[in-house]
Amino acid sequence: MNDPVDAHVGARLRHARLTAQLSQEELALALGVSAERVHQYECGAERVGAGRLYLACRRLNVSPTYFFEGYEGPAAGSAAGEDPSHEGDTPAPETEERASRLAVDRLIDQIMQRIRSERSGT
Repeated sequence: MNDPVDAHVGARLRHARLTAQLSQEELALALGVSAERVHQYECGAERVGAGRLYLACRRLNVSPTYFFEGYEGPAAGSAAGEDPSHEGDTPAPETEERASRLAVDRLIDQIMQRIRSERSGT
């Protein structure tokens, strides 16, 4: 199961990449990794190391805190004295839902790549 922090950072990485109108390949080049690795980062399947996060910040023109904005950890919002034994009881996303989300992500990347190549006339 993916770590919720890794999933959140990955989603924020994807959002910043799309906002910057970069393909996974273009970001991968800036990070010194493969496009597949960028995809794994964005899905939360792989953890982004500090060095790569720094490079992403520079290429995407965001601060390191950008990647953690909106994240509420398991203890967020819990009052003192509450029973912590129910932390993490949220069920993991279903496999079908994840597969659908990955397919949509790939489709968006293909569309963005096509738009960029049409704009450049290639």
